[in-house]
Amino acid sequence: TWLLTRPVQALTEATRRVGEGDLSPRLTPWAKDEIGYLQESFNTMVERLARARQEMAAVNESLLRRNRELSTLYGVSQALSGPLELEAALQSALRQTVTAVGANGGWVCLVDAGNSDCRTYAAFWRDSAPWFPVDRCPCCTACAKVRANPHPAVLVPASSECPTCPLLGGTSGTEKVYHIAIPLQVKGELVGLLNVACLDEVCQEDLSLLEAVGRQVGVGIENARLWEELQRKEAVRRELLHKALTAQEEERRRIARELHDEAGQALAALLVNLRLIENASSLEEARAQVAHMREVVNQTLDEIRALAWELRPSVLDDLGLVPALARYIQSCRSRFGMEIDLEVVGLDQVRLPWEVETALYRIAQEALTNAARHAGAQHVSVILEQRGDRALLIVEDDGEGFDVAQVRASAQKRGRLGLYGMEERASLVGGRLTVESAPGSGTTIVVEVPL
Repeated sequence: TWLLTRPVQALTEATRRVGEGDLSPRLTPWAKDEIGYLQESFNTMVERLARARQEMAAVNESLLRRNRELSTLYGVSQALSGPLELEAALQSALRQTVTAVGANGGWVCLVDAGNSDCRTYAAFWRDSAPWFPVDRCPCCTACAKVRANPHPAVLVPASSECPTCPLLGGTSGTEKVYHIAIPLQVKGELVGLLNVACLDEVCQEDLSLLEAVGRQVGVGIENARLWEELQRKEAVRRELLHKALTAQEEERRRIARELHDEAGQALAALLVNLRLIENASSLEEARAQVAHMREVVNQTLDEIRALAWELRPSVLDDLGLVPALARYIQSCRSRFGMEIDLEVVGLDQVRLPWEVETALYRIAQEALTNAARHAGAQHVSVILEQRGDRALLIVEDDGEGFDVAQVRASAQKRGRLGLYGMEERASLVGGRLTVESAPGSGTTIVVEVPL
């Protein structure tokens, strides 16, 4: 009875514990009989259940981690694509990232264009709000390593060089502070760093998440900059439209004044001379009045032709861009006293579409006027060339030159929109205008238009 009931009772107890979720019981087979085989089968079943539970736990943990990563990436994407300003968007994205990876804090710094310094745009710390520089990021070894080679860098600082040490109490040397620097890139160019600081070592999954967040933040920075550029261009476009309408009204007012002052007075003088001819007492007096009338008519005709040329040179419509540009350059030589060279390659006997000829003529006109009035140039080279399926216009002067970025930034405030006007003309015919200049180095304007 003891040999039969004792194993059955042990099997019953072990089965009860397994049913309650405890997979630790194991049975010791006493003999190689039916009960022993049942005990071995029970042990095999429990081991498989334990392995299945471990695998399921690992899968659940992986799913939870993946869900957390996707949730973090979605939150960062929402923050960066929302209506917030760049600084507020970066602050929101940083808060979600620090919380997701269980870090103690972090900050985002951006590299200013044309400057090697980093400026801190956002900082977030979970447990406290310690002092952190907001003007200039105190770059350390990790930052320098990432800026030299844009790959994620994990640094365990051993001194107070890293700004995370005094913030997390790691200056004593007993506390390890992990500083992770993730590069923020836009079109292959480093624009900033995503820095995360924590007291626990980060795993590879968290590092991959930080890299993904860094890529999203880079895209968000690019979108924010494009949006700012779009807003600036839209403001300049409105200003250009306003100036165009104003210039149109001014031109109409000038034409009306010219017609009234010149043509109107000439016609009035002709009427007076006709009355004098009617009342002439002799043939010689009438002939003298007719000669005077001929002079008035010739002078009026010249003035009307000059007015028509200023509005639009007829040679541009009749003969094309090259003769019109040559004639305008000749007038610039006499008016401004500059030495101007014109070189034409492949367009001597070729007519371009009228809208392309008009755009290139007006751009060259504006460039030569700027070189004479603003740059104080003594020598200007104008090159008009056809390269394959593109027309190329290059205007290069030896004038004073200027800072292109500064002039673009202040053009709207100063009311000087010549560069934007030329860019607008080029874009209307599908072309692109490039300006290269520096103070004391002259200016080169390049226009490429597809034919």
